[in-house]
Amino acid sequence: MKGLTHSWHQSKGATFEEFFGCEIPSHYGDSEKEYQALRTSVGLRDVSYFGKVRIAGRDRQRFLQGMVTNDIKALQPGSGTYALFLDVKGHIQGDMKFYAFPEHVLMVLQHYIREKITSGLDRYIISEDVRMTDVTADLAMLQLLGPQAGAFLHSRGIENLAEELYSFRAAAVAGVECSVIRLGAGYALLCPADSATTVLDHLDAQLVGMRAFDVFRIESGMPLIGKDMDESNFPQEARMDAALNFNKGCYLGQETIARIDSQGHVNRHLMGIASAAILNPGDRLYKGDREIGKITSSTVSLLLKQPLSLGYVRREFAKEGESVEAGNDRTTAIVRQLPLPG
Repeated sequence: MKGLTHSWHQSKGATFEEFFGCEIPSHYGDSEKEYQALRTSVGLRDVSYFGKVRIAGRDRQRFLQGMVTNDIKALQPGSGTYALFLDVKGHIQGDMKFYAFPEHVLMVLQHYIREKITSGLDRYIISEDVRMTDVTADLAMLQLLGPQAGAFLHSRGIENLAEELYSFRAAAVAGVECSVIRLGAGYALLCPADSATTVLDHLDAQLVGMRAFDVFRIESGMPLIGKDMDESNFPQEARMDAALNFNKGCYLGQETIARIDSQGHVNRHLMGIASAAILNPGDRLYKGDREIGKITSSTVSLLLKQPLSLGYVRREFAKEGESVEAGNDRTTAIVRQLPLPG
């Protein structure tokens, strides 16, 4: 599947890769330069392939409040939050962001779980006034990430930026009405899909493909649904505590999550694994003769100048500096706390 901006990225020298059924930019000729932009200045990612679902109806926030792990009922227009959708046993089905607009809530999530999550939610709509509409093709989303993202937006005439995480404000960008959303590592711009190239041209920032972002993602300890967390994981295992609200009342899987919290631990944690040789997803981790975990994602860290992976490690070994072995050849590896400093 190709997006509306595919030919625009092609004209900028993009090499493409397949990402869960979508063809997205892998790099623009120099992935290390793209990575350095994320670390030291600002980089521009086109993530218009993200799934976007408009949830309307007078009961929308009350309904979502009982479905997902964070506080949706408290959202006012212009605010947002990060949440998980769990099964009744507390296992992760998907992660998503919710943004409150005056007449609807917009759910943004990875495109490949969009149908699964919407059908999962739809099963619980009985008499509530809730309507879900897939608007993925109607809206583009662009991310400006890096320590200079705010200053860069100001240089492009975009003022009055939101400060609270996941909050957003309206702004005209090259005459296009956008919502500018505060993210942890920068900002996202939400705009009509047919105006995306106008906004891209106006921003004119260093473009960043998936290859560079994946290094940044793994160094930052950001799990990806379908790779680093799935239906076998509890949120606390994947270190998704920021998506959990323990004061909001009942939601799907809430009893299990509360019980884990009261017990104080899970049996494994998502950690960084630094190694001398490149590891592969699925490789097992060992301590002596004991299997203690497995690798889920891997890259070569430009901060560490060596291979770095994400993986689950049993809690007694999930600590900074723990020496373990990985893979069939028992490569020496060191457990790292994430995000990496730098």
